[in-house]
Amino acid sequence: MLFCPKCGRHIKEKPNLRFCPYCGAGLYSKNEPREGVKNAREANFERIKLQKIVNQFFYKLGNSETLVSVKITDDSKMIAGARGLKLFNIPIGQIFVSKPLLNKLSMSELKFVLAHEVVHIDQNHLPITILLKLPREIIDELGKTYLVASAISTVWDLVKLWIFWQGGLPPEATITKQQELQADVWAVFLTRDKTAAISCLKKLVDNNLNAPSHLWEAFDVKLPVMTMRERIQEILKVISQYERQGYVFK
Repeated sequence: MLFCPKCGRHIKEKPNLRFCPYCGAGLYSKNEPREGVKNAREANFERIKLQKIVNQFFYKLGNSETLVSVKITDDSKMIAGARGLKLFNIPIGQIFVSKPLLNKLSMSELKFVLAHEVVHIDQNHLPITILLKLPREIIDELGKTYLVASAISTVWDLVKLWIFWQGGLPPEATITKQQELQADVWAVFLTRDKTAAISCLKKLVDNNLNAPSHLWEAFDVKLPVMTMRERIQEILKVISQYERQGYVFK
């Protein structure tokens, strides 16, 4: 007999049957260690808890329906992220959270991360980012074959560096900065907890506030969009304006 840790059904064993025909979750046989089933149950319980939080945030943003799922991943390289878009006023996609992040953050801090990713999807940040990056990716690919495309790519990197040396950021980095700060501020509004937001961001860089929050590239060299210190300062600057208007945050 096979057991589904997600829907709790017991299913008769069949050749090559590995997934639950009702919910699609992986199945466990009665011969597998009980610890594996226990861990699967606990992981699923955690995912359901996070899913409820995410759904609540989408509803707070005025969405009557959401098709965004939460996935807990073992990939330590991806701390957290969102893939999706809002189509016909319905958020669609997936939010990823890594197990190391779950162990590192408190629940209040984790709610800030989830709210941040919710805003990325709700505000269609990913499609905008893709549209910005697509022309450059096409040029870089053509540059492998055509000298003219390679020259255009080189000139564009020089322009980006010139903008950077003038104290600014190239368009892609500027949009990234705007999107991240927008997601941060909205996440604080959704959670009503600026203290958790700041402590979360500090933990993400192990309290090294001079570490880059996000990066952009020119000639395969990674440069900071902003430091974590700058990011936190911008958040507090905006939130303080709302506090003067009577808004209250923890």
